[in-house]
Amino acid sequence: MHQYRRRISVLLGLLFYLAIVVPSVTADEVKIPSRTRWVESDQAMEVTPSRGHLLWSYGESKFSAAVNATEKQTRVGYRWEGPPAESPDWRGIKRDTLYFVSYQFVAIVILYMAPEKLSGWTQEDKDNYSFSKWTENVKKPIWDDDEWWVNYILHPYWGATYYIRAQERGFKSMQSFWYAVLLSTLYEYGAEALFEPVSIQDLIVTPVAGALIGEYLFKPIRKRIRAKDQLNWPDKAVLILTDPLGVVNEGLNRILGVNTEVSFRQLRMENIPLSSGLSRERENKAESHSNINPVWGLQLQVNW
Repeated sequence: MHQYRRRISVLLGLLFYLAIVVPSVTADEVKIPSRTRWVESDQAMEVTPSRGHLLWSYGESKFSAAVNATEKQTRVGYRWEGPPAESPDWRGIKRDTLYFVSYQFVAIVILYMAPEKLSGWTQEDKDNYSFSKWTENVKKPIWDDDEWWVNYILHPYWGATYYIRAQERGFKSMQSFWYAVLLSTLYEYGAEALFEPVSIQDLIVTPVAGALIGEYLFKPIRKRIRAKDQLNWPDKAVLILTDPLGVVNEGLNRILGVNTEVSFRQLRMENIPLSSGLSRERENKAESHSNINPVWGLQLQVNW
């Protein structure tokens, strides 16, 4: 049992490590350049985006971008602010479930290859292990004798995170409860069954207590944090702790390019009207170039 708890601790450590290092823990920010340079014939004109207004034409639709030099654009990533999805995201929840199962067995492989000091597995344990042990464990669920904090703190905590993951995907309370039941069952009959028999009370306590904690503790806390105008690092730490699977999954989505969109568009620059904030000399110079001929080109756009 000591070795089992040791392995579970390592699994949890790996999960939180991933939650820290994946690219989505803090959304990437891209600063817009402070100056843009347009060249016509042998003369050049500089435009400061914070003072200018660029109008582009994409076929029949137009895109207008009034930008400021200090404005930042945030890439797609974990939803740190705003409410959860309004309607069920079935594609997203299926992907979350697949990731959940994958994490378990990837972690098992890592532990199997890790030194004995880290994994608790001796070489003899590895040599004598067989798939028949899992078969026996899933056939005979038992009322386990794990430490109280494992059964009644650790398992309910993870049940609450399963519940929150479904809530974030737009599912209602009862649907979220059944999703917690699903993930708990997948864990009991998956990674955990490689080490010990399926636990009867874990199948019950994890989703039931987890749903209560998720609904009446995690959910209100997350709602209050997301209502803030700006989040600091303790706020994000709480969001990570209450939805670690969501944070890690979004990071993996970006690594795998799940949310990446690549498109080519034909564009045409029509004009560059400037605000009155520029100097008179530069305004006169700009007016002499205001009737520039349209410039056509091809734009590659990658949303990642």
